Amino acid sequence: WGLFLCQMDTDTRALVNSELSPLREDQQQLKKLDLGRAAPDILQNDHLGQFVLTFPIPVPENEQKFATLVEDPKSLWAAFFPAETVHSAHPEYPDFGEITLKEFTEKVVKHVVKILGQLGCEVHQFHSVDDDELFVAFGLRRSTEALHDLAIRAEARVRVAPQAYAAVKSECPTDEKVDNAWQRRKVGVNLKGQEVYNECPLYVRYTPGLHDMVEEPKDTEVLRILRRGLRGRMSIVKLLEEKVANVFFAVHKWDELKELEKRGWNDPTRVCYWPYEGSSDSVEEYFGAPTGLFFHFYNSFSRWVFFPAAVSIIIFLIRKLVPKTHVHVIDTLFGLYMCLWTTFFLAYYQHDKNVKLLRWGMTTDESAGTVRREFDDARRGTARESFRKLLHWFLCCFFICETLWFVYWATNIRAEAVQNPSGKTFGLENEHIIRGYTYAVTLNIKLVDCTWSPLSMWLSKKENHRTDMELKSSMAVKLFAVKFVVFYFPFVYDIVLRPRVEGCPGDTMEGCIHMARGNLKVVFVTQIISGAIALLLQVAFQLWSVKAALRNKKGSSMITFLEVQALMSEFDVATEVDDFMQIVLSFGFLAMFGTVCPVMCMFCFVANLALKKLLAFRFSFAQQRVVPQIDTGLDAWMWILQFLAYAGVTCSCYIVIFMFLDDKVNLASKLLLFILSERAMGAVKMCLDSSLGKKSVAQQRIEECNEDVLELLLLAPKEDQSP
Repeated sequence: WGLFLCQMDTDTRALVNSELSPLREDQQQLKKLDLGRAAPDILQNDHLGQFVLTFPIPVPENEQKFATLVEDPKSLWAAFFPAETVHSAHPEYPDFGEITLKEFTEKVVKHVVKILGQLGCEVHQFHSVDDDELFVAFGLRRSTEALHDLAIRAEARVRVAPQAYAAVKSECPTDEKVDNAWQRRKVGVNLKGQEVYNECPLYVRYTPGLHDMVEEPKDTEVLRILRRGLRGRMSIVKLLEEKVANVFFAVHKWDELKELEKRGWNDPTRVCYWPYEGSSDSVEEYFGAPTGLFFHFYNSFSRWVFFPAAVSIIIFLIRKLVPKTHVHVIDTLFGLYMCLWTTFFLAYYQHDKNVKLLRWGMTTDESAGTVRREFDDARRGTARESFRKLLHWFLCCFFICETLWFVYWATNIRAEAVQNPSGKTFGLENEHIIRGYTYAVTLNIKLVDCTWSPLSMWLSKKENHRTDMELKSSMAVKLFAVKFVVFYFPFVYDIVLRPRVEGCPGDTMEGCIHMARGNLKVVFVTQIISGAIALLLQVAFQLWSVKAALRNKKGSSMITFLEVQALMSEFDVATEVDDFMQIVLSFGFLAMFGTVCPVMCMFCFVANLALKKLLAFRFSFAQQRVVPQIDTGLDAWMWILQFLAYAGVTCSCYIVIFMFLDDKVNLASKLLLFILSERAMGAVKMCLDSSLGKKSVAQQRIEECNEDVLELLLLAPKEDQSP
């Protein structure tokens, strides 16, 4: 932040405490954030609450707007507070009469603060530095009756205290068991400095009778509890839609972000690191399970891809030192290794993920998710809704056909240029046309991707999905359907169709292999670089927006941390899906075409280290805090990853049989060998998937132990309290 904010005009840095609103927090009691000597003064006031809701305040520039009369204040009030009006047997409305927007906004703010007080929140109000916005910061204190009441209503999931197991003469299960004894060991330190162990106790729904045997809700669970309580009393979405409120966000905690930076998680300057297992626990502790699972997958994939990356470097070094036939044998063995690698990676990742979910209290049967505010039950099954979904799939097919047509058209143009190398096409020398084929295909991939991604995400948001999980699954499947063809078909053409349609360069299969390998390097590296640039631009644009807003602040440079967060962008479903899609596409390239271009594994490993740091920095300092949800959001992605793994088996077998095998073997024999090898590898993969199972032995033991003591832990206290 210091690098981006230190360029503020010095004229705007005068300290004017005397001009602050009486509602503004006393700046003398706040400490400054450590952003460097040249950075503007940002005061740390994130202790004021867990959420912030901001409202506009009349200033000379908008006095006329606030002086206008509100046309139907009663309907707006009912939309903002449906629990007290529409859904109440005795609806209550203020006495409006003819009311201006200023007066109406004041009534709304007063009522919001009243509701927050009824929920048991501690509320703080202060004006922005230029007095054009009212900040209402609020939060729940721990170990209070209000928190416990909301936890009951929200069906909060709390962790049974490990020491509670001793009361029923049992041991708390862990992820390791030796000789019928659970092995308890320290696995790290949480963000508050407390030691963390590998214990996996039960997570249960909070009830008053369990208070003495469960731990206090996690910080992320408190955020979810309070957000759920707000939904029951007011419609923040409507407040924002009608522009009565400006921004609503969960509060970033500076000290915890700096602790994550100290550990190297969100520090983009510490690129050389090992993506160790425990870092995702810290991410889950601060951001919640969905974000924790995303970075857990990123870490797992990076660790697993290290081994094929190391092998690919060896292959790259010896490729020119051994005969061609030996190189094909090496590539064949590498292809076999990649088929087994994808199988073991996905199986063991599934095991690790499930254990993480157990430790985080996020089992798959609890991840139904909350209902989206945009969901309308009346639209279900209507002709309009069916047409909207049909149109979305029609556009999927259109973009797929565009890719097929472009590859066909570009291939014909290139073939004509090859036949007449001294001629011209479109006014360009045919030599340039031949060399530009790869870049034209790459450009088409990026153009279609840049067009389809925002269009498909926009269409998915317009569809009537009930929960965020349903929205993410639909968005992921439709995005991937097009991207699978757009990104991978050009190389399927190089490997499968080119030798049969137009022939290989030099009239040997080796020419097609070299062409496919070169094209893969260009596209894969371009994909990595474009993804990194896009991520850098997101971060830079966000920080530039904050810097520009600070420059426009009038009268003082003493802005608070909450005001800075209000200027940040919101993290939404589309961003989450796009982040995951990038790493899934990389996995697909390795699974399907790693046999032809092993060096992609090395590119992928190096890129993952840098991109993960940029993503972590964006999550921490360039966007608003993610509001945790009961949502794993991985079901669709796991299906896509499994699909790519099986597609990789088919591609690898085809490449080995039809491209690496001696040309003297006739087509019929190759076809028979391909069918047999592909079926055999598919059967091996299915057997491995079946034998490894969806659950690890550790998970099965943990679940069995918790099931055995469930009634002893939960039912006995209720019986003791009965008369």
